[in-house]
Amino acid sequence: MPLILAVLLYLLWHSNSQNPIFLSAFLAVLCIWLAYTALKDQRTDWNSLELRFEDGKLTRTATRYPVLSLVPSDVATISESKGGITIKTRDRFRTLFVSRKIVDYDRFRADLTSWVPTVPLADHGRSLWDYLHAALLVSACALTFGGPLYLASVVRGRSNVLVLGIVLFLSTLGLVIYVRRSPYLPITARNRIWFLLVLPILAVAEHLL
Repeated sequence: MPLILAVLLYLLWHSNSQNPIFLSAFLAVLCIWLAYTALKDQRTDWNSLELRFEDGKLTRTATRYPVLSLVPSDVATISESKGGITIKTRDRFRTLFVSRKIVDYDRFRADLTSWVPTVPLADHGRSLWDYLHAALLVSACALTFGGPLYLASVVRGRSNVLVLGIVLFLSTLGLVIYVRRSPYLPITARNRIWFLLVLPILAVAEHLL
């Protein structure tokens, strides 16, 4: 996906404004393909999901994701919302969400309360932090993909380009390092996400080469 986005940005930078039909068609096909791929991968992940209580551990396995194992002493909070149960540990990158749509959800819920009886199951509604967190994620995505486009199409002057390019590269690097630790990121995406660093490099190269 990052490679496709890089190509998309290249087309946006070099597209002929007098002939937008090709670019519009490309964007439509790209969106349809990405949506189809996401739904296909989601179905594969859902069908392969397994949650097991074995040897005092709660283990989650899925085809494209790393194995996540928790012990009762890891658990900090357990909350239940309309969507399902969220198990948080003292490490923010070791969080497990279990959807209500899984088979035997009620049985899992009962096994969970027996597995870690010292942590109560609390009701969870959306808090201010949830909205702020969502806003931060949207801002990070806008910076990652919109920043290089802005740099390539609007910013002028070699010094301005270099300074903003370095800032975008470092911010993208920090975002990549942060996101790679997420338990919700597929194994293959952990390697491919490094290609996001190509975007600010391409934007700078557009001016300097």
